Amino acid sequence: IAAFGAAARRPAAALEGFSLGVSHRAAVGQRWPLALLAGLRGPVDLPKYALGSAATALSLTLPIQLLLGYVLAPSRPAITCLHLAVAWAQVCRQGPLWGAIFVAVREEVRGRVT
Repeated sequence: IAAFGAAARRPAAALEGFSLGVSHRAAVGQRWPLALLAGLRGPVDLPKYALGSAATALSLTLPIQLLLGYVLAPSRPAITCLHLAVAWAQVCRQGPLWGAIFVAVREEVRGRVT
């Protein structure tokens, strides 16, 4: 009970770094926007952030990945489908970014040439 009282008396900033690490690591999908927005409220305590991320990796995401690997290992088609899904996700993630860069560079070159 004393531990709960001590946690309640801690300032929010002390728990913020750890909880940011946990929420960032446990997030599904694109994590870079979360990482980008994490510092909007001010500086983040890096050691606590790293501790939260590592704790979540060891207790949640790593066991899930190991279990999926164990279950899918005997099935070659499942592994192929998983590889294709990851490749498609990367194309969907990076494709629009490279398209926007291409258009911006093309417009910049076109503006300087004419």
